[in-house]
Amino acid sequence: MSFSRAEANTQFNQDFSAKGTNTYASLALSRVLSKVSAFPNLVHEGVLGFDYKHVETNLLFGKQTLDDYSRSPEVMQFYADYSAGVSDNAKKVNAYTQLGMSPGFGFGNNTDEEFSVMRAGSKNTYWYVKQTLDGNIKLPKNWGHTQKEG
Repeated sequence: MSFSRAEANTQFNQDFSAKGTNTYASLALSRVLSKVSAFPNLVHEGVLGFDYKHVETNLLFGKQTLDDYSRSPEVMQFYADYSAGVSDNAKKVNAYTQLGMSPGFGFGNNTDEEFSVMRAGSKNTYWYVKQTLDGNIKLPKNWGHTQKEG
């Protein structure tokens, strides 16, 4: 569980500033999943969660508002994550997949109208998939670039 609320009132120079409030809250349930006998070095985990985000920070040039977030949408979405990693003495490989979706709650600032103000034609009902693959390889102990003198 996490929550943050930030008040912005920053003057970057005499003509450019940022002012407003940003709110973020998240609730998640994480579970390390059972070992798979066919892959003894596999460690994997599942996460189910819910996010709330509301950004109300305006950029100002002098007294002119460059972007109006006074009607910014409230983003409310569910997500499910799955991560798996395999490692041994020489390498480590991790894969991450996240499925996110918003059923379009339709209250507060979580409406099609509010989303469309920020990006024409956008809706408060959506889904997405993000995938990441990364890894590390251990280099030999004496590995490096050396320069011969002479």
